[in-house]
Amino acid sequence: MPRIMHLADTNPESANIMLMGKGGCVPLSGVKYGKGSAVANNYVGKALELARQRYDIARVVIAADWDLYYRGRGDNVTKFRAKNGGFQVLLNKLHHDIRKFTELGKTVFLVLNIPVGKTFFPSWRIQRDLRHFPQVFQRREGGLTRRALDERLGKMQAELERVGRLAGARIINPVNFLCDARYCPSADQSGRPMYKDGNHLNLYWVRDNARFMDETVLPSRPQ
Repeated sequence: MPRIMHLADTNPESANIMLMGKGGCVPLSGVKYGKGSAVANNYVGKALELARQRYDIARVVIAADWDLYYRGRGDNVTKFRAKNGGFQVLLNKLHHDIRKFTELGKTVFLVLNIPVGKTFFPSWRIQRDLRHFPQVFQRREGGLTRRALDERLGKMQAELERVGRLAGARIINPVNFLCDARYCPSADQSGRPMYKDGNHLNLYWVRDNARFMDETVLPSRPQ
């Protein structure tokens, strides 16, 4: 993640980081992805086991596009769809993995979902409409209202937070940072896109602005 790497570069005395992840793989142990996915089947489990065994790994961050699994978008993830009862399986696995870390005295951060949807695409903000000829390209506001976002993600986020806290994790909710009380924008105040598509933040924006991740790396402040 660009923000984490930026913190490591600018705080070398306090940031010793190991990044482990693979696109499309839920960050949980014991998940099978079927034929043709041998790498995926082995990678995450080995990464989590390494984090458990290494005494010098004191903090573990678990993050994903949880909505991808909740809604079953894409290959190899339909088994976790909420409407099939599969998301409860994911929650059970998540609780199990977090507990195995916290029982070892490791600090676990569970990162909830960022706002997602087609209206976060940078291209969404430009609409082609011949009714306004000759100004056929019209700008529109991207993003989502908090109400619409809560309707889409609220139940899932609440379940993730509940399970994470029960297992002893610290919860990071990017929505509280990325949105205000009314709206979740797709661009910052200068007009710079915050997203690269509908469910990924812009890498350059993340590097400079995703401060909600800082506590996972930087030394804890005295209480």
